[in-house]
Amino acid sequence: MPKFIHDAIEFCYFDEATDHPPLLFMHGLGGDLEQAKKLLDNTHQVRLISFDFRGHGQTVCPNEAYHFSMLQYAQDAIALLDYLQVEKCFLAGNSLGAAVALLIARVAPHRVAKLVLLRPAWLNQGIPDHLIIFYIIGESIERWGVEEAEFILRNTFIFKGLKQHYPLCAEALSTQFERQQAAQTPLLLKLLTLDKPFDEETELAAITCPTLIIASKEDAFHPFELGMVLHDCIATSSLVEVPSRYEHTKAYQKETTRAILHFLNHMNIW
Repeated sequence: MPKFIHDAIEFCYFDEATDHPPLLFMHGLGGDLEQAKKLLDNTHQVRLISFDFRGHGQTVCPNEAYHFSMLQYAQDAIALLDYLQVEKCFLAGNSLGAAVALLIARVAPHRVAKLVLLRPAWLNQGIPDHLIIFYIIGESIERWGVEEAEFILRNTFIFKGLKQHYPLCAEALSTQFERQQAAQTPLLLKLLTLDKPFDEETELAAITCPTLIIASKEDAFHPFELGMVLHDCIATSSLVEVPSRYEHTKAYQKETTRAILHFLNHMNIW
């Protein structure tokens, strides 16, 4: 896997390097660039680009905690575009990646041709109720270590309630205890759940590029209502509902890929 150096960090990235319009896809919290490949690899319609955020996947981050922020991740993404000499691209992000994409569209709108926000999880509130369990995981690992923290979490009231109503969402939390960079997990989870991509909803009026918001019901960590709020605030947006990734994985992947490609090809600006 190729790497580029930025801020004294070797970032692991993927670039199909085709002649198609470039699409930078950013993964979710605790994920890696494989998320992009699962949805859009070999579509032959875009030049797919993705990378592992610092502290994720194979991008090892030896720096201090303050480097884990949505703004820093946005700057890292822009640095990758500069490295690849991509002046303007389709920009997409899943969950945390959607928050970073939203931030880029606000601070560097000239770099974004079209915007895709997949399963948004953040608005303008640090540690929203639906993400508090990730903060708790970070605190627990920091205090007790990975194995004991997972055992303790599974016996908490909040986990048992989640398991009762969203059992597959609850089980998906195990991935946070299995990350490649386990030492980074506590600070990374705590700082990123505390962060937010904007302060006031009025700031979203600055986003004027065509925007697709993809959201699901039956998803405890990515409430459908967040997609509705973003749709109301971004005048150039459309909102599409797809099946839950947790409840209907294959249908989610198929319909999400279809929605993204349809959006990118409709009224193509390139």
